[in-house]
Amino acid sequence: MQAFETFDTLVASHTEATTSRFLNEHVDPKRQYIDYMLDQDDQCRRTAHAAFSAESDALLARIEQRRALMRGATIDLRWRAYAALLFYDHQGYVAHMLEVIGHTVDELKQLGPEAIVTFIRNVPTLNVEAALATRLEAQTGSLEPNDIRDMPSFCAAIPYANRLVAEKSFISLARQAKLDASYQAGLYTNLTDISGVYK
Repeated sequence: MQAFETFDTLVASHTEATTSRFLNEHVDPKRQYIDYMLDQDDQCRRTAHAAFSAESDALLARIEQRRALMRGATIDLRWRAYAALLFYDHQGYVAHMLEVIGHTVDELKQLGPEAIVTFIRNVPTLNVEAALATRLEAQTGSLEPNDIRDMPSFCAAIPYANRLVAEKSFISLARQAKLDASYQAGLYTNLTDISGVYK
């Protein structure tokens, strides 16, 4: 759970972050995982899976629309376009945080487009999402639901974890974006790559 956006206080709402912290402090993480995998009501699991699949299908449709719109665009232009979408998606939370420190979204917007770009670059979870998504969407060939399901965990794990072991496709995207260097994160595709690191 710690490797998802709801645990990142720079992105999650106050309620989400508080709930995540509460669970983490009061329920053993191994117990959380076993409960999630084994002890859920089957109908609840099926309902959640159906909802997740529907959301994945809708996301893939939006990705395909963006791919058609951005065909031939550079990675930098794709990143900027995606950053604008991210800012739009999170502007309610951004507005709240600006208000907390005595400013407004209008003041931020008056600084021009570069202020929004700088904002996204300086919120690690959002920066990683933009970097991975733009490279994923620039690839040719159709995307499957499994191609996007690792995104939420990568967005939070890369900036905040020392080492990450995952499948080759996302590790490759992260390396292309130089996220390993940006966040001093070791990126690996096999558990044996980190044998001996942890005693």
